[in-house]
Amino acid sequence: MMQREHDDVCGRHSTPQEESCCLANNGRSQALHLNYGSTLLEQSVDDSPICRSISSVSPTIRVYHRRWYILFVFSLLAFMQGGLGNVWSVIAGSVEIVFGWTDVDISLMQIWLYLAYLVSMFPFAWLIDQKGLRISLLISAGLLVLGTALRCMTVHTPAATWLAHIAHIAVGLAGPVSYAAGPYLSSLWFPPEQRSTATAVATVSGFAGGAGCFIFGPFIVESPKLKPIIPSIFDNSTDSNVDAMQHEILFCRYIECGVCVLILVMAFIYFPSRPPASPSITAAMGKLSFISGLKDLFSRENLNFWFICVPYAMSLSIYGVWNGLFGVNLKELVEQHDIGWIGFAAVMAGAVAAVVLGRMSDLFCGHMKLFLLLLNVVCIASTFWFLLIAQKYILYSRVQLYLAAILQGLSNNGAVPLYFELAIETTYPVTEVCVSTIMNTLYNVLPLLFLLIFLIPNVGTLWMNWCMYGVVLACFPFLLVFKEKYKRLMVDKGRALAPESVQNSFQENLSYSNRAA
Repeated sequence: MMQREHDDVCGRHSTPQEESCCLANNGRSQALHLNYGSTLLEQSVDDSPICRSISSVSPTIRVYHRRWYILFVFSLLAFMQGGLGNVWSVIAGSVEIVFGWTDVDISLMQIWLYLAYLVSMFPFAWLIDQKGLRISLLISAGLLVLGTALRCMTVHTPAATWLAHIAHIAVGLAGPVSYAAGPYLSSLWFPPEQRSTATAVATVSGFAGGAGCFIFGPFIVESPKLKPIIPSIFDNSTDSNVDAMQHEILFCRYIECGVCVLILVMAFIYFPSRPPASPSITAAMGKLSFISGLKDLFSRENLNFWFICVPYAMSLSIYGVWNGLFGVNLKELVEQHDIGWIGFAAVMAGAVAAVVLGRMSDLFCGHMKLFLLLLNVVCIASTFWFLLIAQKYILYSRVQLYLAAILQGLSNNGAVPLYFELAIETTYPVTEVCVSTIMNTLYNVLPLLFLLIFLIPNVGTLWMNWCMYGVVLACFPFLLVFKEKYKRLMVDKGRALAPESVQNSFQENLSYSNRAA
């Protein structure tokens, strides 16, 4: 039964119960198959709602080469967004000396990051839904420029401390576009056979940015115990150790600000809200409005959505903040530069795995749930292994610590595009922005609870690793009961009619596409 469903989704078999209608596309005729499983269509093909719409206005289904530039600019923004939130924690040993900060100060900045994200999440989602992606991305890039510019103003306390907090708020406010709009961009610009790959690239770019900051900061900023990897950047002959670290920190902040300005310029020059013509049938037909989609997600019909949303939010969000605090968690076990390389290796392994799995999902459609279950099992085992090493329950080994962290990052972050694509497929015709907004809202609520524990006096760090292990363990039963559905892909492959709720807007969207073309 499952194999038959996968065959229907991927379009490898046809049945006698399929009917066809013709979709005119730039003078060519291509078959559009309408399949309702074992139920024969009662109405004639010419009388079906989708065929009546198609016969009145012919949609232009087209894919543009410029989609790769759009994906590049968006991914670059997401890369910086992912890295700018962790710039202090990866050099915790240095900033605690330079600025006099404590673990609580660094954790408080992370709290601002998540709170600011929650404040701007729904306004950005509404703006993307109503005005398109261009204006939202420009605002997001502008906020990143503001946040990085504030960090460049001074390295002297207390002003530097206040500016660092305000900068984290600005970076957090910019976050929803990078983290929630990736699936929307992939559906808007990419054909069905490339959607999972594009979603993977867009979503994991933020994680790659987080990985980059693990080596970027320690690469330049001097550790309290070690020299930086490239100590020749500054002449320390006349400066004290603290003065040298101040200069190095400021140098990092200048580079970050320059990259953000470049992204803003690139987006301003060319980043349209949508392509002239849509790359797929479902993109051309349109979906539910943002408000209607929100209501639909909380209905009983979409209860299945929460079985994929909750494990995504639990495993990815807690891992994100836990990984970002490696500098706090492991500072008594390994040196600062080692912490940077461990974090980099773990997150980059997840980023590469996500792109590979995204592409595999495009090629072998219908098996996303199986991939998620396998990844979760690997994540449970590797997290427990990491815990045993970090807490010295087994003999410490630097090699084992690296391997455990890499396997954990690979299995956890590698699942990101699969979570998004399965959630969107399951909830179609709810818009991608609406689905990713809910998923990322929950994603940003849970870390707040994690970070608030640091405010407990003398709480230490032992609880962090056990919390991470419990979270990934709790994800397995959710994934097990989740029912795998591919509603959107069935429509794009011509295996099902689009829901009646979106058929009324079909002709309007097709007319818009033809006028734009």
